[in-house]
Parts: sequence; C-alpha cells; structure tokens
Amino acid sequence: LDPWGGAPAPVDHGGHGTYTLGSALGRDGIGVAPGAEWVGCVVLERNLGSPPRYLDCLQFMLAPFPRGGDPFRDGDPARAPHVLNNSWGCPPAEGCDAQALRPAVEALRAAGIFVVAAVGNDGPACGSAAAPIGIYDAVFAVGAVDASGEVAPFSSRGPVTVDGSGRPKPDITAPGVAVVSSWPGGGYYKSDGTSAAAPHVAGTVALMWSANPALIGDLARTERMLAETARPPGASSPSCGGPGNTYGAGIVDAYAATRAAMGVGETRAAMGVVRALPAAGGAEAAGPPRTPPHPPVGAVNVLRFASRPAADEGLSTHRVGGARPRPAGRHGHPAAGET
Repeated sequence: LDPWGGAPAPVDHGGHGTYTLGSALGRDGIGVAPGAEWVGCVVLERNLGSPPRYLDCLQFMLAPFPRGGDPFRDGDPARAPHVLNNSWGCPPAEGCDAQALRPAVEALRAAGIFVVAAVGNDGPACGSAAAPIGIYDAVFAVGAVDASGEVAPFSSRGPVTVDGSGRPKPDITAPGVAVVSSWPGGGYYKSDGTSAAAPHVAGTVALMWSANPALIGDLARTERMLAETARPPGASSPSCGGPGNTYGAGIVDAYAATRAAMGVGETRAAMGVVRALPAAGGAEAAGPPRTPPHPPVGAVNVLRFASRPAADEGLSTHRVGGARPRPAGRHGHPAAGET
C-alpha cells in the first residue's frame, strides 16, 4: 500500500525499505528467513512520516485490502502478515506524542501479529528510547550491537520516561553495525542503525513459526523463547540502571530460538496440517507432513506494495527497484541530505 502517492507497483525511492527487508528475508546469505514472503506499506515519503500515514499502514497490516479498496469493507485479516517489522520511529517533529500509535499496535497484538520495532538511534543516554512505536509494551523493541557483541553507542536506552511508564527497553538486541544488506537495483549496501537490527528479529520469528506452526500467534511464548535463548552481550555494555534498559534479554540467537521452537508441544505439521500459501479461500491445507513455508513478514517502512494479488497467486514476492545509496539516519529513518 502507498498511502502517500498511490503507486501501482513496488518502488523504493530511498533504499531504506529494500535494505531492512533484505536482512529479514533476503537470499544469498543476507537474510535470516529467505523463504518468507513479504507485504509492504509506505510510511515515509522522501524520509518524512506523519501519524495519519503510520496509522494507514498499521491498519493495512491488520487487514490488507486491494488497491483502491475500502479498508473497512474490503480489509481481509486472513491476508495479514504473521510478523511485522518496523524500522522507523515517530518523533515529536513528525507530530507524534507518546500515546499516538499505542491503540494501533495493541490491536495488532490482539490479532496475534508479532510486532517488531527498532528502539531508535538516539543513544547512548539513559532514557533515550522515546519515539513510538518501539517504546510500547505491545511491541518487541530491538537495539543494536556490533560484531563484538557490544551495544552500539547510538542504540537508544531505557527506561522509557516519555510516557511515565519507566518501562525497560529494548527487549533484545541484534546486529546493527556495518550490516550488509540488499539495495535497489540489485546491489548491496552497508549501514548502521537499530533499523538494521530489527529485521533480524522479525526474520527469526518467521523461522520459529515456520519450524513450529503451533506457535503462530502465541506471542508471549515466542517472546519468552527469544529471551531465554538470547546470548549475553559484550562485557563493557552499560546497564542504565538495569540490563533491560540497554540490551534487553541479550543478543538474538536465531539458531537457538528456532531449535527451542521445534521442541515445543505438538506441531501442526506433525499432525498433517500446515499453513498453505493463500489460495482461493485462504484456507489451510491438510495432507501428509511437510515443511511449511516461512510465515509472511510485513514491513512498514519505505516499501511500496500495490494491489492484492489474484486469488490463485497468493502473496508473492516482488523486487523493489530504483534508488541511490543513502545511509540510515536518526529514529531509523534514512538521513536527509547525506551521501
């Protein structure tokens, strides 16, 4: 969906969407869950967002609808992604107060959608985690670490004070320094930011739910597994009054988390029922046990995804094209004017 310009096909002017999505599901070694599918929505137009456009995209992720359709009449929750990556933040300069987007993300969580968000790039001060949506309890917020496991200086810290909650954030950390990912036009790009870190966690959840479809929609148990399998960060990482205010549960470990998911309960795949790619009725298909596809990943950043596919096509993967490299800026946005 493109609520800004109504583009009829995916296009990425800034590169940020292509870059972050690559870390979640890119092929050839750059993505965590390369078998996943994606659906996208434009929240930033030329690096600028606004609360109404953020809400447009969050609603679209809750119940996708065809291009030109009415979100209330034509929205179809059956086509919603299982996992939602948000490599952006909404600071006061864009019109967001601390509570502006909270009802929307709580609705997504109530629907069983796993909402991942970058915690922000305003560190290293304690209490610098201040921009929605990474500050909310309903969101699994991600900070950034470097190759040695140290929390990046720019990664925002808790506790969250902007809403008076004192909530510890981030919930976990992931690679966010010198991360190589995809770029429009078929190339690659290296950048820093919690925007780069968040999609590693979204991809990990896709792997976990693909390995054990019985976990789909079980947000509390998935969060617990991510936390329990996380690796400790570097020894010199500061705590800001507690470890949860700097690196959360630790550094995400996709392998350990997926292994943990495989060992939980009885999987629906073992019972001969898996989630099929959406077909005419979007129904689940029964049959012999087989490996399920990775769950769809939604990306609310600067991706453009146009009309709903035809009923027999499912949610297909599209290539995003056409932009020049530009590094990530504050709040997970691409930085205007940088080269």
